[in-house]
Amino acid sequence: MIRATLPITASLALLAAAPTLGAPTAGPDPSRIAQGRRGGGPVSTDPRRLTPAGFGPLKAGATVAEAARALRAKLQEPPGAPACHTLESADLPGVTLVVEDGKVVRVDAYAPSYRTDKDLRVGMKEAEAKARYPGLRIAPHRYDPTGHYLIVASADRTSALVLETDGGRVTAIRTGGVSAVERPDPCP
Repeated sequence: MIRATLPITASLALLAAAPTLGAPTAGPDPSRIAQGRRGGGPVSTDPRRLTPAGFGPLKAGATVAEAARALRAKLQEPPGAPACHTLESADLPGVTLVVEDGKVVRVDAYAPSYRTDKDLRVGMKEAEAKARYPGLRIAPHRYDPTGHYLIVASADRTSALVLETDGGRVTAIRTGGVSAVERPDPCP
């Protein structure tokens, strides 16, 4: 009897401790980001899909104010921010926006709750990504000798979707202007 209730008790404890999807937080929850890199965690039906052209209604080149309206998220530039910096919002847990000269040039997603236009998410197998995006370009990962960057260009080739992998699973997804998404680090 004790053995049968222990897994249930542990599961209930984990559910009680887990953050609610969409609940306000002080910033990205590191446990959810780490959880996303392993592929676990909640999955939402969020309409903000990552595509080669952008993140839902947000396209590369939007101002921070335009991005806030498009994503319905609270975004605020820090005073004295450098020309290139990142922004995060409690309204977008597991997402980082890269801003250059006041314009959003890239969106990085680390949480499995965000999906691509082909229904891929962080944690899925690299082979699945390759199957869903035939014709994608594969580049070696800069920091992980077994990893890859799977690059899908937009129709007009001005923006792209990059699926970052560890060689087995997708660990991050980013979209934005070609020069911004093809560099491994957010800022040059």
